Amino acid sequence: MNLIVISTLGGLHRAQNLIKQENLQNNVLAILYTPANLEMPKTLTNNVADGFFDHIEFVCLQKSPTKITLEKSKKDFDAYKHIFDKYNFTNVFLNSFDYHYNYLAVLAQKKGAKLILFEEGTGTYNYLTGLDRDKLTQIGFAGRMKIAITGLGGLKARFLRLIRHNFIIKTIFLVLQAILFIPQIIFYLLVTIKRVFANILSNEQKIRIRRFFYPNHLKPVFGKISEFDELYLAFPEMGKKGYKAKKYNELKLAYYINDTILAKLEEEWEFEGFTNNDIIFVDQIFSVPVELHLEAIFSYINKKYPNKHIYMKLHPKMKEASMEAYFEYLETKQPNVTILDTGTTSIPMEYILQLKNAKHLIGLSSTTLVNAQLLMDDITVLSFMDYYINYISRYGFIDKAKIDNLKYHKAHLEIYNTVKIV
Repeated sequence: MNLIVISTLGGLHRAQNLIKQENLQNNVLAILYTPANLEMPKTLTNNVADGFFDHIEFVCLQKSPTKITLEKSKKDFDAYKHIFDKYNFTNVFLNSFDYHYNYLAVLAQKKGAKLILFEEGTGTYNYLTGLDRDKLTQIGFAGRMKIAITGLGGLKARFLRLIRHNFIIKTIFLVLQAILFIPQIIFYLLVTIKRVFANILSNEQKIRIRRFFYPNHLKPVFGKISEFDELYLAFPEMGKKGYKAKKYNELKLAYYINDTILAKLEEEWEFEGFTNNDIIFVDQIFSVPVELHLEAIFSYINKKYPNKHIYMKLHPKMKEASMEAYFEYLETKQPNVTILDTGTTSIPMEYILQLKNAKHLIGLSSTTLVNAQLLMDDITVLSFMDYYINYISRYGFIDKAKIDNLKYHKAHLEIYNTVKIV
């Protein structure tokens, strides 16, 4: 019996892809979710294709599972153990390898089951960028101390406002205000002392100390799964550079959509009048103000494709407020743009590209840019991430950490030779 663990739509589609390719039988789908995202199990269940899974189990993890605490680790381990107690698995398929996923490796080993990693998306190849995303924003000791004492800035500002009132008529007022100011001084000092002690050690040092107090079966949560029995990747040769496994297999991309979702596709997607000459743009979410983000995007598009109709695929995790800002901006400044909103269909964009026989795809750093050329031989794919970074960098209020994050996304895209970046 096979246990297949997923938490995203991308993972679901890859899992179904794998089942079809390898003709896997007796499959149990484990859908991971947290109380912060109770809609995800429903969304994933609605997108399961017919005939792929014999059973579906829902595994509720604790909120913010990557923020590790002993209590959360115990509950997450027990949630996984419940599934292993219920079934006798011979193969465990997962598409991540750190944090709570380590418990799957522990339980699989106890049961004598094979541990198999299958690709969820391009994030599987992050290690090939040569960059550690966490270290891009890692703060040294001096930086941590600077953060720790930032509370004193508020204290200083309050004090300056206080002494600025030096008129005799306000003496009584100043005395009363000074008395009220004493508790604030004490509060800021206590907060600062707490921050100083909290920031003496780096995150790595804190983890080593915390790990010491965890039971042996929970300690793996601080590490990564070091070895798999098998890997299924779209780029297996690239996988050999980052993962240790006994066998590396190619996962050929394909999508299997159930009839209910296909029916909704015809109702909800705005593809009326679409031709092969039109441009499809796949958007990405970054920590950049919406208007500046759109300004940078259409600065390039209007120069490169001045008379083309643009179909804009929104990111599925876009917040409602941002979406409203998009519609307002596009209605007034880019009337030649049609927004493709996934609505309730949740269909992979790659499937849409195939269905519509699209010829021109552009974007910034979306996974779709990479996958499209694996699925279609006659599609032109372009990323203008360089242009976007240069445009955003001109604005002083965009800090270095955000620019570094953009460069990380670009570096990630550069590991594939299939996508042209300008």
